[in-house]
Amino acid sequence: MSHPAPHRTSALPSPNAEQLPLFAAEPAEPARPAADSLASACSPTWGRHGSNPPRYGWLGQAYAALVDDPEVFAREDNTVRLSAGSKNRVASIRFWMRAFTLTSETDPMPGQASSVVLTERAHWLLNPDTGVDPYLEDFASLWLLHWWLLSSRPCRVPTWHVAFNHMLAVFSKDTLRRRLGALATQAGWKTPSAKVIGEDISCLVRMYSPERTWADSPQAHIEDIIDRPFSPLRLLSTSEPDQLRLHPGVVPAEVVAYACLEYSHTVTPAAHTISIARLSTDVGGPGRAFRLYSRQLTTCLQRVADTHAGIRLTESLGEPVLTFDEPAMPLGGHLLGALYSRPGYQAPPLLTR
Repeated sequence: MSHPAPHRTSALPSPNAEQLPLFAAEPAEPARPAADSLASACSPTWGRHGSNPPRYGWLGQAYAALVDDPEVFAREDNTVRLSAGSKNRVASIRFWMRAFTLTSETDPMPGQASSVVLTERAHWLLNPDTGVDPYLEDFASLWLLHWWLLSSRPCRVPTWHVAFNHMLAVFSKDTLRRRLGALATQAGWKTPSAKVIGEDISCLVRMYSPERTWADSPQAHIEDIIDRPFSPLRLLSTSEPDQLRLHPGVVPAEVVAYACLEYSHTVTPAAHTISIARLSTDVGGPGRAFRLYSRQLTTCLQRVADTHAGIRLTESLGEPVLTFDEPAMPLGGHLLGALYSRPGYQAPPLLTR
């Protein structure tokens, strides 16, 4: 399914004092486990998607329903309000909204229901009147959601985190299963059952692998064939039944630069430089999330540096470095503002998770 790209105009002016940084990630907390530990990056939320990858319309429908009624997920008729069809899918929609950091939830006290609150990210992206892409018609939005999914702290899809951050380009499902078990043990978590890990891997594959046809899967449901918004990103394929292959992403340069700046802000909020080596190889960094090597990251960042003041590629001790004059955030937000700019668009307010 092809999607028309929004009309783009010139870059937006800088936001005023009340409209500072866009989508700033929370700085890293002290005394965390090792950076490559699963415990430092993820929560042990295995299989919470209910075996349902995100589908077309789910995020927009959930946004509209939550604006209308913040308690919609607790309502008896939520399957109708969310056009979900089943309670299982209601739970899946709720999970994906939180996993993409479009909602936040407070952990309830015993006997209390948790509160679901839309984040500023959700309003910026999905508001049907003022949002930059409420129907997710621009592939840039899917790349942005992919980054938010993997970079959120904690990441709520540990299987996704391990697949993109700890695996080589080609690996078997069995290798991924064993790696997940080993990292869960290392993190001090209860190792999930083989059934749960299998459901996670199956959901991951269905979310990202290219669209199938009935010739490929004659028994598949129509939604499994056409209702998969992330498949056009073509990040993952299955060359053989048990073999998975990750592919470099064809990501808009501004989204790559935004992710690099947000990552820099996350690890060292006050810094004005970060090495390309870190951006491309750090566990949890944009290079691994988008499966881009150093040269590919450099190409994207140079494209942005050529058109946006305040961003440069320099060298330090012979190594390439991303240098930026402003704080990483809101500069990253300005890049997204330019990417989605259109007549009448207003720079968003301070946006956090």
